Amino acid sequence: MSTRTTTSPAPTGTAGGRSWVGPFLAVLAVVLAVGGVYVGAAYALADRVPFNTTAAGIPVGGRSAQEAVALLEAEVGDRAEEPVQVSVGADVDEIDPTQAGLALDLEGTVASVTGFSLDPTRMWRHVVGAGRLELGTDVDEDALTAEVTAAAERLDVPAADGDVTFPEGVPTSVDPVEGRAVDVPGAVAAVREMWLATDGPVPLPADTVPVEVGQDDVDAALALAQAATAEDLVIVVGDREVGLTPQQFGPTLAMDPDDDGTLALGVDAEALRTAALAEDPELEAEPVDADIVLADGSPSVVEGQEGRSLPVEGLGAAALTALGPEGDRRAVVEDAVVEPEFSTADAEALGVVEVVSTFTTQYPTDNAPRTNNLRVASEAINGTLLEPGDVFDLNEVLGERTTAKGYQAAGVISNGVFTEGVGGGVSQVSTTTYNAAFFAGLEVLDFKPHSYYISRYPVGRESTLNFDPPVDMRFRNDTDTGILVQAGVGGGDITVTFWGTKTWDVDSVTSSRRDVREGGVTYDDSDDCTGQAANTGFTVDTTRIWRDLDSGEEVKRETNTWRYSEGDRIICGPDPDA
Repeated sequence: MSTRTTTSPAPTGTAGGRSWVGPFLAVLAVVLAVGGVYVGAAYALADRVPFNTTAAGIPVGGRSAQEAVALLEAEVGDRAEEPVQVSVGADVDEIDPTQAGLALDLEGTVASVTGFSLDPTRMWRHVVGAGRLELGTDVDEDALTAEVTAAAERLDVPAADGDVTFPEGVPTSVDPVEGRAVDVPGAVAAVREMWLATDGPVPLPADTVPVEVGQDDVDAALALAQAATAEDLVIVVGDREVGLTPQQFGPTLAMDPDDDGTLALGVDAEALRTAALAEDPELEAEPVDADIVLADGSPSVVEGQEGRSLPVEGLGAAALTALGPEGDRRAVVEDAVVEPEFSTADAEALGVVEVVSTFTTQYPTDNAPRTNNLRVASEAINGTLLEPGDVFDLNEVLGERTTAKGYQAAGVISNGVFTEGVGGGVSQVSTTTYNAAFFAGLEVLDFKPHSYYISRYPVGRESTLNFDPPVDMRFRNDTDTGILVQAGVGGGDITVTFWGTKTWDVDSVTSSRRDVREGGVTYDDSDDCTGQAANTGFTVDTTRIWRDLDSGEEVKRETNTWRYSEGDRIICGPDPDA
């Protein structure tokens, strides 16, 4: 008989089936406990700056974020608004942080080490401290670049090429000096990074700017300049020559760089011309215009004379050749002939060869001041030459009549009253000259007869004159030839003659007097009364007729009408019938 044996499984946890649940739960409990502590610590420290933390040298560790921001604002807030100094070498400039778009970000600075985070690095900082914090900033790159560029322009130093100058004619070398140019992109980066991180100026990077004319060029040019000024320079102009010492011509020299940067000798030709003329003014001569003068009572042509000049262009080239290595120290210049503006041929072509017209009026010889005025005015117009188209303006020729010009007080008509004034009598010069122009057939532009008729003048053909207010006598030479005015006074006559080439025969026709009016009688008992005779007033026509020289036939005519005023007889004293 057999026996069945039954084997039962061992209970859980027994030696036959060891359990792992218990240890796992224990570890899990520990982890959860530690994690809870870590999370709680992270939460508790979220608003706290790690201890042993500084920003801009200010201890902010252990403070809340709000407290840290407030402390930094109090300590460094004003600093962010102060000008930012920048430098290149020993040169310093400033940048306005507001204009440059630089702003301080204190909240961002503190936020970089605060706030809830499970990052172990953040927690580690709370254990060992965050140390030194960089202050955060906001930067407007465009504004910063613009301000740095402006500062760079002020800090840049241009390169100074070497040179040779000639103070007082002595060649003197000028050493070359390299320049500098601020590296703007690098300068922008430097300011962005360091404007709050340094107590001194922010050093800006700069590049060296090389010179074009270096020391070797200067040395070579100095030797050339010394040779050029070693001896005198002789300037030869035509048949004249003048020597200039180095002290005289040296200041006109210069060393100018050519396209290769090599200094070459140059000369200020205008300055050299001035120096040469100062030493010998006769190197140049002004031309003399021809003239037509009255000699022995008739016109004569005085020949013009050529002048000569020292041409600037030729002088400069000749001087450089003379002063060069192969030069003989003699600058030979062909003088330039300067023709007179009015040549002998011009004068002869004017055809001033005969009397065109002449006119004479008489004057009282018992009035010396008036005669003097006639002589002064006649001398002023005598010899006047009018080319075709020229206008003769008597007031312009005589100018204001003053005692300084030799005029004296004599009788004049002022506001219808006979009185005295400086220059009295010049109306007779005007009248005589007008009649010469009248019979020469010239174009009369302006004339005015006297208000009262004066018997020594031709009726209707007379011309009064006053400077201020202006009453003038003007005519134009409308012929194709010249007119030379001759005027003279003597023996009770004043005569004005026009010389030229006769163009017309001119007649004058005067109408009979009409609208005749007699003056009355006026009594004047004032202290400054001047008695005068009565004047008869009337109206008259004057006609000028131009006739052809050969045929005598009338070509044209012109009529002027004038109304003379009547004038009362003035008796000094009271009216007997009053």
